[in-house]
Amino acid sequence: MINLKLLVLPLHDQELAAQISTYSEEYIESSAIALLSSSDMKKLNLKNGDCIELSFLGVRVIVKAFELEKLGEGFIVLPLGPWAMFLLPPIVNSEGQPVYGRVTVMVKPVNCPPTSIDNLV
Repeated sequence: MINLKLLVLPLHDQELAAQISTYSEEYIESSAIALLSSSDMKKLNLKNGDCIELSFLGVRVIVKAFELEKLGEGFIVLPLGPWAMFLLPPIVNSEGQPVYGRVTVMVKPVNCPPTSIDNLV
């Protein structure tokens, strides 16, 4: 188990899949993922497509892990979507915009399928 700084970002593939349907297999496969550095993947003994559990303040989600070569060690990227929104509390700034910075999540490998979108909404 390791702690990583969470980045929540919209991803191109996920946005394209959302145009079809947010309940489509394409959307789920492009949203129920996390991107990690190669060194963090090695620390956790992960291969692309392995499942990981992310936890923050007692909330847990399971997603598939994939390596992102250019990502720095110590960071994890979640697409902006149901899995990230379920994991994070609704923190907003003074203008009402969501705040996702400076959140550290615990990450560990698991042998389960990703959390179902039906459990998030």
